[in-house]
Amino acid sequence: MTRIILFLLGLACFQGLWAQQSPKTALPTHFKGHVGQGPSVKAVTDTLHADFLEDQITLYGAPNGGFLSGTSGYGEYAKVQEFKVDSAIGVSGFLFWFAYKAQNSLPEDSSRLVLAWYDCDTAGTVVDSNRLFPNRLLAADTLFLSDVDTSSIFDASVYLWEPEGDIAIRNFAAGIVLDLVHSSDTIALWSSTDGDPNRPKTAWEQYQGEWTPIYHNWGVDVGLSVLSLVDRFAGLDASPKLSVRMGPNPAVDHVDLKLKQVINQPKVSLLDGQGRMVHCFDGLASGDAFRLNLSSIAKGSYILLIFEGSTPIHAGRLVKQ
Repeated sequence: MTRIILFLLGLACFQGLWAQQSPKTALPTHFKGHVGQGPSVKAVTDTLHADFLEDQITLYGAPNGGFLSGTSGYGEYAKVQEFKVDSAIGVSGFLFWFAYKAQNSLPEDSSRLVLAWYDCDTAGTVVDSNRLFPNRLLAADTLFLSDVDTSSIFDASVYLWEPEGDIAIRNFAAGIVLDLVHSSDTIALWSSTDGDPNRPKTAWEQYQGEWTPIYHNWGVDVGLSVLSLVDRFAGLDASPKLSVRMGPNPAVDHVDLKLKQVINQPKVSLLDGQGRMVHCFDGLASGDAFRLNLSSIAKGSYILLIFEGSTPIHAGRLVKQ
């Protein structure tokens, strides 16, 4: 009986401590994402982040140093963005838009991030609802902090990661694992601003051995600037803003674009694997079909962005042979 009473008392104390545990504190900062014009504007790169274009990009700081969307001083293991899947899609890569880096460690310390892709395949009660949360690791790769660019313009500070592709049949998540970042270094992704309705409760962090939505731990509901590159089937490269048929792909000397609607002031940009613009096709007449001359484009894999005026309305992957 004594043991039972002591156990119940201990459990009550534990539950009391859990209930009194205060969430982390997210501090507004002066960092705001720069939105340039033309190819420097934020790009809608897939059908899974349809509202990324409207996000107000910012950074939330932590009172003990660092940021909500990266290393924060609280000792989180990982920060990831969940992607909702309604039907089977091919996943071919991810874009990471980094906002801040402070590298104080020595080069021989090899401070680095792990880029990670998780399957949301495990069911459980997460805070206040039943959800599938990130668990099975699908792919991972290492990125040295010295190779991270934190320029505020999208096409300079985006990092393209192309793990071996796979077909997703349910929600998945991708982001950064922080355990190999040196303790004297700071790294962070951009995030959306609390109150934006675009991506509610889709950002996670692994903290104290458990996956928990960031909104629960920090008191702000944001999405992280990790974007997925997806391939639709039947030759249709779809976008939340516009449907486009693109071919031949791979291409040799030209590629044809066929749209389902007429666009005005069209412009097409090609970005390389590091997100840098390598060519811009401007001066195109308004219409719904375009042929692009690729004879001067080097062989490789590119992100093709279609703009209407200065607004990006579609992105797809193009391979030049």
